[in-house]
This record gives sequence, structure tokens and C-alpha cells, in this order.
Amino acid sequence: MILFPKERWGSTPFLGAEIEVGQVANAESILELLSIERIWRIDPHEPYKESDGEEIIVRHNNTEIEIAKKRLSRFLDRVEFIEATSCRAVDRGPDSILDFCYIDGNHSYEYVKEDIRNYLPNVKARRCSWRSWFPWKPEGSL
Repeated sequence: MILFPKERWGSTPFLGAEIEVGQVANAESILELLSIERIWRIDPHEPYKESDGEEIIVRHNNTEIEIAKKRLSRFLDRVEFIEATSCRAVDRGPDSILDFCYIDGNHSYEYVKEDIRNYLPNVKARRCSWRSWFPWKPEGSL
């Protein structure tokens, strides 16, 4: 994830959003290594269900917000936490057009599709990426 923005923008400040449940390592790397002006971390920090293609997994991440805020405390001038699902946060998120949106929330097909549909229009040059596997339905389309 870090290589693309570093090659694309170098030391030019840019804006981004991260739809991610729980883990904070990616945001921490972005804030440490890149010239990001502002990043919005969108995460409901509540239990949810996701399908891995075969079974439903219940994820519990309601205590991770405190860990995330503590790890990113030195960057509070450049990070904003939005504690909501990505579909609820789309209206509460950044007012600016984003340079990128990193999608790594609920990996179920319908949720990934919804995140792409909701956030792609807010991204310059339509740069959205998702990190993790999700069950692709080749007969479907976004």
C-alpha cells in the first residue's frame, strides 16, 4: 500500500481515507512514511459478521478503538476517527476529494461492492484499492 502513494505523490501532501476494521498498522505506516495531509479512519468498532466464502465469522473489535487512538496519538493533527460503518460514514466523511481510499473492512462481497460504489466517486482519478481477499462473483458486476 505504501509504495503507490510514495511513487505517485512523493513529498506532495495528499488526502486519504481508510476503511478498516481494527488494525492500525497501515495507517501508522502511512502517517510515518508519507506526506499525508489528512487521513480519515472509518471503522465502526463493533462486532459484525462477515463471510469468508464458506462460513460466517463474527469479529469483535469494540475495544480496538482505544488501541488505535493510542498508537496514532502522535498524529492526531493529521488523523480523524469516524466511528461508523462505511455506509453510514460516507455522509460524515471528508468534505474534500480524496487522493486515495484504502478498503479493508468487511470482506463479504456485498460490503466490498458497496464500499467501492460509495467511495469511488469521491476519489481523484478513481484510485480505490482493497487489500484483502473477498469472494468474487465473476457473473456479477459493480
